[in-house]
Amino acid sequence: VMYFRAERVAAINRNDWLRLIPDLIVEVLSPSTEDYDRRTKRRTYEQLAVGHYWIVDVGRRTVAENVLQPTGRFTERVVGPDGPFRPVIFPDLEIDLTRIFAG
Repeated sequence: VMYFRAERVAAINRNDWLRLIPDLIVEVLSPSTEDYDRRTKRRTYEQLAVGHYWIVDVGRRTVAENVLQPTGRFTERVVGPDGPFRPVIFPDLEIDLTRIFAG
């Protein structure tokens, strides 16, 4: 899933939309590509300056929130199923991970 802030949507050229770097990418891990998602994609998204990269691990019932810092590197915070997830990019949002991972 890719997310673009509302003020950036106007800049999207519908014929060439893949050139605009998303504000947020959400990845749901697959066991067969976990290493690739956690390492290779993470480095690629850092290099592209994606502001936020979430890695949802259904097996471990966690969300790893990676936030790009001014240094050009991600810092990572892992949130488990017991606590609410309050993402940096949406400060007024609280996601109940217990409910998300209940199914």
